[in-house]
Amino acid sequence: MVAEIWKQMSNFENYEISNLGNLRNFKTKKHLSLKPNKYGYITISIADNNRKRKSCRIHRLVGKAFLPNPDNLPTIDHINRNRADNRLENLRWASYKEQAKNSVPTKPRKQIEAIDMENEEWRKMTNGLYVSNYGRIKDTNNMLRVLSNNSNYHRVKINCKKYTVHKLVAEYFLKNPNNYKYICHIDGNKKNNKVSNLKWATKSECMKNAMDLGIDK
Repeated sequence: MVAEIWKQMSNFENYEISNLGNLRNFKTKKHLSLKPNKYGYITISIADNNRKRKSCRIHRLVGKAFLPNPDNLPTIDHINRNRADNRLENLRWASYKEQAKNSVPTKPRKQIEAIDMENEEWRKMTNGLYVSNYGRIKDTNNMLRVLSNNSNYHRVKINCKKYTVHKLVAEYFLKNPNNYKYICHIDGNKKNNKVSNLKWATKSECMKNAMDLGIDK
C-alpha cells in the first residue's frame, strides 16, 4: 500500500495536497470534500495566498507539487484515462499531442457545412480560419466551427484557446481609430454578433448603453 505524503502548496499556503490526490487544510488538517464535475475532473475553489478564490483541478495541484517538469510540458495527463484518479502514480506531464492521443474517445461532433447567408462576407483570419460579418466562424474545409454557449458570450476554440466571437468580428470588420478596448452589443444581446450590432467603445459608453437598455451588467 502506498504511503500518503503531504506537501504544502506554495501558491496556496493554507492547504496541503497529497500524492493520493487528497486536499486538506494546512492548520486544521481537515480534509476538503472532492467531487468530479460533469466532465469527470475533480475541481475545487480555494483561496490563494492573496485570499483570492481560484478554481483548481486536483490533478494539476498534485502534478505541480510532486512531478518534476524539466521539459516545461503544458498539461498533466491521466495515464489510465480516469479523470477522477488523481494519484501521483497515475499522472504525468505531457504535450497537447500526447494528451489528445491518450484521451478517452468521445462521440464525434457533427460537422455543419457553411452555407452563405444573403450579403454574408467572409474574411480570412491570421490563424487560417474565416470570420463573417454575421458572426460565424468556419474552417478551410467550409465547415462551421461549433460555438460554446457556457456564458453570455459566444466563444470558439482555436488551437486550444478560446476566443469571443464578437471580438473576432470587430477586429476584422470594424475600424478602431481611437484604440478602444471594449466592444458594445448595441441591442444588448451578447449572442448577436453581427457586425451591424457591434461597435468599439469606452467602458463608460458600454455601461451607458447597458443602462439605457435596462440591462444589469
